[in-house]
Amino acid sequence: IALQDDLERVLAHPVVGEARYGKLSFIETSMSVSDTSSTESMFGQGQNRKKMMKKFCSVGESVQIVLSIKSYLPKPVEFGSAKLFIVAFGEFASILENNGSIEEEDAFKVLSVESPVRITPGENKFTFTWTPSSSGQYILSTVEIVWHHGYFYYDSTELPVPLLGIDVLPSEPTHSISLNPTCLVPGHDQEVVITFDAGSDVVTTGRLVMDCTKGVSLIPPGEDPATSEWKKECDVEFQPCKPGEKQELRAHVRCGMIENFSNESISQVDSMDTAHGLSAKVYTTYLHSRTVNDNTSELATMKNVLESFVPVLEKTALSVEAVQTHWLDAGERFILNVLLTSNTPYHFSVDEWGVQLPQPVRVLEGVDLNQQLLKCLVSDGDQLSVAFECMVCNDSTDDCDLSLRPKMHLKLRDDAQKVFSLDLALDLDDLYKEFSKSSKQKRVGALQATLKVESDRGLVGEPVSIVYEVDLGSFVPPKSDSGKDPVFVYCISGDGSDWLVGGRVKGSMKATEGSKISCEIVGVPVVPGVIKRFPSMVLELLESNDHALPITLNFQPSDTFYSLSKVEVIGVASSASK
Repeated sequence: IALQDDLERVLAHPVVGEARYGKLSFIETSMSVSDTSSTESMFGQGQNRKKMMKKFCSVGESVQIVLSIKSYLPKPVEFGSAKLFIVAFGEFASILENNGSIEEEDAFKVLSVESPVRITPGENKFTFTWTPSSSGQYILSTVEIVWHHGYFYYDSTELPVPLLGIDVLPSEPTHSISLNPTCLVPGHDQEVVITFDAGSDVVTTGRLVMDCTKGVSLIPPGEDPATSEWKKECDVEFQPCKPGEKQELRAHVRCGMIENFSNESISQVDSMDTAHGLSAKVYTTYLHSRTVNDNTSELATMKNVLESFVPVLEKTALSVEAVQTHWLDAGERFILNVLLTSNTPYHFSVDEWGVQLPQPVRVLEGVDLNQQLLKCLVSDGDQLSVAFECMVCNDSTDDCDLSLRPKMHLKLRDDAQKVFSLDLALDLDDLYKEFSKSSKQKRVGALQATLKVESDRGLVGEPVSIVYEVDLGSFVPPKSDSGKDPVFVYCISGDGSDWLVGGRVKGSMKATEGSKISCEIVGVPVVPGVIKRFPSMVLELLESNDHALPITLNFQPSDTFYSLSKVEVIGVASSASK
């Protein structure tokens, strides 16, 4: 006790404070770190090959550090202060390499026990709570004890225990970005709202980069769509945000129709392997919200990249699901039924629609079969079935032009009361091909034909010659083939007759206008008696586009043919074996 009293009188002298002292032999210190959110720890080597144990935590996470001061003195003592210096690993290594000592100004963070610090004989524990404000590697370097005028330093490199380090990892960002709407409608100009939410972070800087794929363009936020040019990309700065704050930016986006859209596919994208739409990336630097009370200008910020993508719908807002025709009067009047499907999650109403059909079809005016469907709201998956009464103009002398595509024109109104137009192709190819074929057949007209058998009688099974002759005197070629020598293909079949046929039953014939074409085959009667059913002939005109146009043949009445049974039969009889 007397020794302790003498020591305290010495330490109370002002001269003592002029030096830096090492550890006291009767005062021991030790440190420990409670388990963090990452229970992982690692042993390694620190400076001078001294062992080091590291704990891991994240920025903004509260770390519990326990400082233990063990006194071997007989009486309680009262220290002026007790501090723990936490030093960045790089600074720590640099000081030791230069044989320097860790001072308070070298510390990244100083943790202090509330003064006065009363120490009783035995072990005394003090708990610090440290919330790291930036990522990095840190060493629990030195404990400073001030007793009267004496400054005593317990450097961890001189203690007989491993160094204790804390690796602070970047915290998971809580700020986010969202784009609305969540999809782009082909053929529609839309306003896209970009919402940036700081969450619980302190966002110090932010930069928005927007990029458009094929068929998509934009007017950047803050620019007037009436005067600005449409662009493929833009770069916009965000204002700094405090926790809980939000920022909204608005861009105008135009989504055009893909050029290779066709009747064979109602998809608007040229490849399912390629993402089409609007991408947005936000590059931020941020701090954890629990560090806002620190001097943020001296803190190392963390970096983050946010991404969002608004895809183009694979189909238009409304697409054609099916097209059907129902004849009221064969060849004259029919009902055209179009089934439309909504492909967008947003509501649309149809303000107006109409159908454009090439000749020889026209939509009857004054007949409205769809009045009750106007202004009807539709959204994803809804279907509209619309019908139009149509008339075939048989008096039209023009050939059908298959290059003109039937289409349906619509005006749609979205939730924001914005109106946009949409043209949808209607697949009526089969119908118009029939019209084209019928038109050409009418133009060519029917041709006269004759069938001649070399004899008016013969035996069953005996071949005879049959000649087919077609008169081209009244033949008028289609407009597309005028000025060319017509080429005909024919086919002769015995199906449905009383004959077997042979020889050149299929082939082509080339002739000039006003001439005749003929072909000869071999026929074999298969039944006895008077035969009136002869092999049939199909004749087609081979057009310049390699399409075959059927030609109507008017056969003159054929002479009857008498088929006689054979009166003598030569055969060999034999007994059946058992």
